Amino acid sequence: MIREHAANSTWWGAPVGITHDASWLELGGDERERLFGPFAWVELRCALDDAPSPALLAAAGFFWIDTQVEFRIALKGRTATVPAERSVDALSAVFADEAPFRRSFDDAAPFTCERYLALPGVDQATLDARFHAWATSLKSAHPAHALELRRGDDVEGWFLAEPRAGASDTVALTLAMATKSSTSSGLVLYERALRAFASRGARLGSARFSVRNTPVLNVYAALGARFTKTIGCWARLGRSYAPPGPPRGRPS
Repeated sequence: MIREHAANSTWWGAPVGITHDASWLELGGDERERLFGPFAWVELRCALDDAPSPALLAAAGFFWIDTQVEFRIALKGRTATVPAERSVDALSAVFADEAPFRRSFDDAAPFTCERYLALPGVDQATLDARFHAWATSLKSAHPAHALELRRGDDVEGWFLAEPRAGASDTVALTLAMATKSSTSSGLVLYERALRAFASRGARLGSARFSVRNTPVLNVYAALGARFTKTIGCWARLGRSYAPPGPPRGRPS
């Protein structure tokens, strides 16, 4: 019903919960409080088609923080799919299992379209620290799906994916980051990354992004994404809620 979110707990320095259904609405108030009690805050993520009414969620202490759009995109046969073909070809894509990355994730551009900024006490620096730690964890866990995109000696960004369990030809396009100094468009960076994953046998990619992040959604639309589902995101603060503290360890 509710489980601990390992990466968010690491970031927060206290237990953070995650739930994907609202069956806890059937519980009495005291029992519900016992369920939520161990967590600094709890996030609910579920398809909007299956979500309880806003009034019920508000009565249970949840407030809306984001809506995400889920999509899938073909990875094979992507030659000459963007106007700036020469710019795509000028980028090299280096996997972490081939060579060390040249730049630290601390050089990534800030994440500005992100739901966790709605949580009290979370500022841009705190949020960016979460994503840098998450990127490091993804790279360590899946080096064959971690890309650094380069133009000559310059690093333009990174793309971190995860294999889908039970689907060897599908990857979850988990995290994309441009460097602060990148001169490449998102269209070019994403296209180059998709081709790199295809070169390793992936045929299909899937991801979800915030409706706030219209630049990225427009990029994926231009690259042929098919949008499949909308996901609602809500948060509930615990009685002892406090802003993030020192990390408890690396995300898992």
